[in-house]
Amino acid sequence: MMLHGAAQARGTQPTTGLPPLPKEHQQPARQADFPTPSPPHQPIVPASSRLSAGVKKQVQEHRTPTTLQPSTLRHIVPADLQDTGRLLTLFAQAQTQGLLGKSDNDRLTFLALAEHAQVVGSQNPCGLFAALVQRQHWHFVIDSDEDVAQVRLKTYLYGAAARAAPPPAAAPLALSPDAALCGMCARSWPGPAGTVRRLAS
Repeated sequence: MMLHGAAQARGTQPTTGLPPLPKEHQQPARQADFPTPSPPHQPIVPASSRLSAGVKKQVQEHRTPTTLQPSTLRHIVPADLQDTGRLLTLFAQAQTQGLLGKSDNDRLTFLALAEHAQVVGSQNPCGLFAALVQRQHWHFVIDSDEDVAQVRLKTYLYGAAARAAPPPAAAPLALSPDAALCGMCARSWPGPAGTVRRLAS
């Protein structure tokens, strides 16, 4: 600290005991003369026309109806996996190609495989389903997939099932005279609670 203050008073550089820096390092480095990139040319459009162009585009998008192509095993879309009718069309195509049989069990397995692909295939469920069908990997179906597929198929074939009424509450069992006497004694017994519970049971 003393050296630094004394060097400033004399107008010289403070000494640190290190050799002096070369001259090219004593002055700040010059910035390289690189041309600055110019921004890309964008025409200036008034705000009112930009708004109307976006509105027109939005209106046009709502006017174009989205028509689904018929279901085909060569190009499976998410609607095929979600709509049971379209999925059954794919099942009929798989039958004609000999990928599986015509039994009700095969139909349920096909629907269950679609449920499995929707649950497991987070990135591309349609591609997963197509690959599993083409390779005939029916063994990937698990019980929960089959349960959901069974409910889905029943709803498609027979409509929404009416909920069954809950079973009536079971009537209390009639006690024999000896059991009724034991229950009455247990309720009136002045002993500890544990004793009463043991006698009542």
